[in-house]
Parts: sequence; structure tokens; C-alpha cells
Amino acid sequence: MPDQLTLPATIAPSGQDRGYNLEDLKWLEATLKAAGDWRTSTELLTSIGRLSENDRRWLRTLASASEWTISGQLGYKHLEHATLEEINHAANWWESQAKKMADRAQTIRRNSKNKIA
Repeated sequence: MPDQLTLPATIAPSGQDRGYNLEDLKWLEATLKAAGDWRTSTELLTSIGRLSENDRRWLRTLASASEWTISGQLGYKHLEHATLEEINHAANWWESQAKKMADRAQTIRRNSKNKIA
């Protein structure tokens, strides 16, 4: 892990705005690429002097928006440094979550069929 990570141009948005901007996304991807291994949310946020729950949500939003970041129990990792096993594990988990959400949506629709126009 580098001794000092570069502070992004913009820091986590306020609690009312849980979005992100492109510079924030580039910061996450560059930080993970430079790290070369897994980084926890605590490590990433501490490196920029932030650690609130809003900051954790901001980081999750960035990771979800990134096409180069995988996440798991160990934290976040740049795709370039991920093993095939790590990539498959992350993709399988996302697919499993998507199926659970789709199944739930179908159940809700079925159980409320008389209320949905």
C-alpha cells in the first residue's frame, strides 16, 4: 500500500447528495490500480480523512458505477489485479443477488396482482 494516497479533487458528497462525479470514480479506480490488492472501505476512506456512513455509501456508489472495480468480503480491488477466481466469485455473487431481487419482484407482483394496473 502506498504511504500516501492522493486526495481526490472532490470529496464525498453531502448526505443529501449521494451521487458521484467522474473525478471521484477516476480516483477510486486509480487508487485501487496503484494498490494492486484488496483495500477495505476503511482503508480507502481513512486515506482521504473521511469515515462517516455517508462516505461509505458514496464509496459503494462509486464501486457500483465502476467498470474496473470488484467488491467482496475483502473490500475492493481493481479488475486488472484480480484473479479469474476472484472475478468469477464477484460475478456469481452479483448474479445471485440479481436473481433474488427478480424473484422478490415477481412475488410482490403476484401477491398484489389486484392492485397493479
